[in-house]
Amino acid sequence: MRILVVEDEVNIRLGLSKLITSLTKHQVIGEAKNGITGLEMVGKYQPDLIITDIRMPEMDGLSMLRTLSEKEIPFYAVILSGYAEFDYAKQAIALGVTDYLLKPIGVDDVLSMLEKIDAKITKDKTREKGPEQLIRNLYTGEEQETDLVGQLELYLNTRENPYCNLYLGYVGCVKVEEKMELQKRIHEMTEQIPQISSYLVMVGVTNEIIIVVLSSDQEGQKKFLEQFERKIVKRHFTSDSETVWGLHSSVEIKDLGEVVKDMHEDLSYEMVLPKQTLITKERIKNLKFEKYQYPEEIERKIYHAICDENKDKLKEQIDKFKGYFKEHIIQPKQIRHMYLKMVSSIMNVVQEMDGTAYGKLQELSSFSYISNVRTSHELEQHLDEIAAILQSDEEKKEDIHNYTIKRAINYIREHYQEAITLDALADKLEITPEYLSTLFNREVEINFTTFLKRFRISHAKRLLKTTDLKVYEIAKMVGYADPKYFIRVFKEVQGASPKEFRLKK
Repeated sequence: MRILVVEDEVNIRLGLSKLITSLTKHQVIGEAKNGITGLEMVGKYQPDLIITDIRMPEMDGLSMLRTLSEKEIPFYAVILSGYAEFDYAKQAIALGVTDYLLKPIGVDDVLSMLEKIDAKITKDKTREKGPEQLIRNLYTGEEQETDLVGQLELYLNTRENPYCNLYLGYVGCVKVEEKMELQKRIHEMTEQIPQISSYLVMVGVTNEIIIVVLSSDQEGQKKFLEQFERKIVKRHFTSDSETVWGLHSSVEIKDLGEVVKDMHEDLSYEMVLPKQTLITKERIKNLKFEKYQYPEEIERKIYHAICDENKDKLKEQIDKFKGYFKEHIIQPKQIRHMYLKMVSSIMNVVQEMDGTAYGKLQELSSFSYISNVRTSHELEQHLDEIAAILQSDEEKKEDIHNYTIKRAINYIREHYQEAITLDALADKLEITPEYLSTLFNREVEINFTTFLKRFRISHAKRLLKTTDLKVYEIAKMVGYADPKYFIRVFKEVQGASPKEFRLKK
C-alpha cells in the first residue's frame, strides 16, 4: 500500500513512518503536519491509506476527512486517538474511517492494522474488478499478463470494437477536484459519441491517467480526438495546474502495458514542445535538437550573487536560467541534467556559507525530485522554491558572538585568496586569537583552520568544474602559494587529487 501519515507531533510522525518502511512492504509516500497539508498530499499522491491524528493545528484530522467526503473523494483511513478522544473516534468511524489506533501506539497494533487494511483493499479491488482494474493491473504487473489480456479482450469486446487508441495524461500539478472534473468531462465526451466506449484509470503512484478508447470504426476515434484536443489538451484549469497528454494510436490490447510504459517517458517532451500540445511519436520525431551546452556563465553569476547576498541579481540570473530552455530545443534528459548540475552548484556554495539555508535546501530532496518530474513548470517551480529560501528575509536573532563570526566569515569571503591567519584576522576584528578560536568552535562547530580550508577547496572545486585553468593557477587563486601543498590539502578534503576530481566531472 501507498500510505500518507498526517500527524503534528514530529516524533510520532517520523517514528510511525520508519516503522512502516522498515518492518513492512508498504511505502510511506508522504508526511503532513496538519489537515491542510494532508489534503494537498491526498490530491497530489492519491494514497491507498491515510493514517491521521485527530487533534492538529490549522485543520484537524476529522475536518480533513470530512472535506474529502464532501468532495466525494474515496479514501481508506485509520485515525490515531488517545483514550480521552474516543468520542471523536466514534465520529470518525461515522465518516467512513476503516479503523483506529489508540495512543501510545504499539508495533504489533500497527502491523496488525496494516495487514487487516491491506486485505480489505485487496478484497474490495477483487470485488470491483472490471476493465479499469484489469488495465491498471496490466500496467503495474500485479497479475499474469496472459490471464489479463484474455479477460480484457472479453470485457472490451474487441471483435466488435477493433479500433483502440491509448491516451496518457500526467496530472502531477493538478488539484484533486480538477482531476475529478477531468474524469467527468471525459465521461461526457464518450456519451456524446455512440461509436466509442472509453475506460479511464487513475494511477496514483505516477500521477497519471490512462484512457483506453475503443470504437467500431475510425470515424468514432476521429471525433473523440477532435473533442479531446479542444476540451482537455488545450484547456487550463488554473495557472498552476497544467496537464500533459500523449496519444498512441492503433494499440493492440496485448501491448497495452508496454505502450503505457513507453509513453510514460514521452510525456517529458512537454519541456520542448509548444504548450497544450498532444504528444505523439511523430511530433517527437520531428523535433530538431540542439547540441548540449550548459550555461556556465549563468552559473558563475548565480554563484557570485549568492556570495554577495545580492537578492535582485540572484532572481535575475535564476530567471535567465529558466529562460535558457525556452530559447533552445534540448532533450528532456539533458534539461534535467542541467537543472541537477545547477542545483548541485548552488548547494555547494550554500553549504559553505549558511548552514541553516543548506538544511532547508536538503529538505527539498532536489536530486530525487528533479530526476522524476515530467514538466518544465515543475522544474521552474522547484528552482523558485530554492531561490525563495536563499532570498528569505527571515531575521535571525544574533548576539554579539554571531555578529563577530559573521564579520569574520565576510572577511574570509573577500580575502580568501590572500594569506590569512587566525592572529591577523583576530587583529582585524579587535579581539584576541583565543577568543576568535573559541567563537569558531562554538558558533560554526569547526575550528578556524578547517573552515578556511573547506572554503578555499570549495572555490577550487568550482574552478576545476567550470574552467580550463591549470592546477597551479587555481591553487594561487584560492590562496595557496605552493601547488604541491594545495594538491595535498585538496586530496585530504575531497578524497581525490584535483586532476582526478576534474576527470570525474
